[in-house]
Amino acid sequence: MAYNQFVGRGGKLSASSTKSDLEMKISRASEIPGPGSYDTATASSPKGGRISVGNPKSDLEWTLLRAAKTPAPGDYGVRVEKMSGGKLSSSKIKSEIEWKMLLASRVPGPGAYDVALRRTLGGGKLSMSKVPSDVELAIQRAKRQPGPGSYHIEHCPLLRPIGSALGGGKISGSQIKSDIEWSMQRSKQQPGPLDYFPDEHTRVLGGRISSGRIKSDVDMAIARASDTPGPGEYYPNLLSIGWRYGGLPHTPSIATRKSERQVHTIPPEARRRPRPPSTPAAGDSASRTRSA
Repeated sequence: MAYNQFVGRGGKLSASSTKSDLEMKISRASEIPGPGSYDTATASSPKGGRISVGNPKSDLEWTLLRAAKTPAPGDYGVRVEKMSGGKLSSSKIKSEIEWKMLLASRVPGPGAYDVALRRTLGGGKLSMSKVPSDVELAIQRAKRQPGPGSYHIEHCPLLRPIGSALGGGKISGSQIKSDIEWSMQRSKQQPGPLDYFPDEHTRVLGGRISSGRIKSDVDMAIARASDTPGPGEYYPNLLSIGWRYGGLPHTPSIATRKSERQVHTIPPEARRRPRPPSTPAAGDSASRTRSA
């Protein structure tokens, strides 16, 4: 027998039936002893021991027991050492009213002064004059100021009567213009829209306002759709598709690439040509040759 490298060496596939989950559980349960499988006669029971029948204390009894064992404040044997000297004051402290009464008793009253023993100062006298009031002071200041008829204008060189040697000067009797009149005067001095004469030589020559109609979004979409080829206007190379899926690698020739480049440079209107007729198969050409 010839050697075959694809044949496995040794080993064998198991033909046994694998147990299911239920069968595995039954097998494990059969290996575990049940409650009646134990022999209690041979089991050694612990000796001694007894269940307590005592009455345990409650929380209140435990609290009373701890309180009975805890000494009270008077049960401590504290040794108090007596300190010699010193005494707590047993005097009565004065209140605020008593302090005020004590201070007032030490201050002399108005009749306690002996004015005969005081040294009198010589000279001096209390003023018996009458102080003028605010109204009287205002009257005095008004008397000191000259009134309108108290001025002598004949001594003033600027205010001489008419016909005197010094002339000139007059109060203007003209009527001052209002804001509206000033606005009207300014508007008269400003030229109107038709008062301008532009120089014709300064005009920019050439140029024209376009009268063409701009395409709307819908027109632009229609133009783009007319320039885009439809699904039936493509001519794919079926041979190159077959080569990409399992065939020999296809390398386009220089003539083919030039023709494809020319197709892309042709405008869309010229590319809308009918589909070329399909090439007859090899079997059909052979049958036609036999028949001929």
